[in-house]
Order: sequence, then C-alpha cells, then structure tokens
Amino acid sequence: LFMPLTALLLVPQGWDQRRYLGFAACYRVMGLLYLLGPVLVLSYWGGGSYLGWSTGWIEAFYQTLGLALSGLAIWLGIRRGWSEVVSTGLVFALIMLFAKL
Repeated sequence: LFMPLTALLLVPQGWDQRRYLGFAACYRVMGLLYLLGPVLVLSYWGGGSYLGWSTGWIEAFYQTLGLALSGLAIWLGIRRGWSEVVSTGLVFALIMLFAKL
C-alpha cells in the first residue's frame, strides 16, 4: 500500500524546486520512509507479505533487501550531496542491524 508513494523520491527531479526551499529534501526523506518502512516491517513480520514463500524465506529476503536499499540510499546521498538521504539510510540500516542482533 505504501510502496507506490515511493514516487515522492522523483518529485524534486521532475519539477523545479527553487521557489520552495527545503521541499526537495522533504520529498526525498518521505519517499525513503515510504520505501524502507514497509521493508522493515516485512523483514520481521513475513506473514504480512503476499509472497507465497515460507515465512522464514520472506523475512530473510526483506532483511537483505532492506540492508541493500539502505546502503544504496547512503551511497546515493553521498554521491549527490544529500545529507538527509544519507541520514535516513543510515538510521534504517542501524535499526535493521540492531533488530537483527
């Protein structure tokens, strides 16, 4: 349900944001929250997924996907100079690692 709202990540790329200072960062953070939030939930509650796999495989898949997406967000944030994307990716990576431990 929340995954289509990830399109908020693309809003600052397609429209001019010079008149609205700070909104591009807000769009990027909200898009990441709508992407990484459900992945975090599904990585520990595999029964909520529509995938037909066993619960253990679903949770392992989403844990791997979550760490990969967090790493990708950190890399992209560093590459583009978006500190809010780096921070959001780092927070989700740490939450996933601490929850796993």
